[in-house]
Amino acid sequence: MSGKSLLILILCVKMNNFDIHSLITTVDNLIFSYTGENLDDVQSEILEGVINHQKYTEIAKNHHRSEKYVKDVAGKLWKTLSEILGEEVNKANLRSSLRRYYYNVANNNVVIAVCSLMRYSVTSYKPC
Repeated sequence: MSGKSLLILILCVKMNNFDIHSLITTVDNLIFSYTGENLDDVQSEILEGVINHQKYTEIAKNHHRSEKYVKDVAGKLWKTLSEILGEEVNKANLRSSLRRYYYNVANNNVVIAVCSLMRYSVTSYKPC
């Protein structure tokens, strides 16, 4: 995960109020790092709709698409995110899945930073 993605995700989660565009950018970065492809318009529309608590019917209607098509694209999007995040992701748990991912990444980064700091301190320690 890039530093920019982590920063955006931290801001989204810590504020406990998802900024839709930051969230979409973060998910786009996650998916790009995993698949080499960016989100397309439909996937972005689905994420925006889900964050706004819209049903697939509403998302489809608002963007002049069929409900079946939106559901199909959403299913593939949730599957990809599930693989990336290591847990089942769906429209009902998107926010909580991203929060858990953030906390796992943040905790791992803290442990790595502490271990690196301790190693540096021990190797450069000179008694008085």
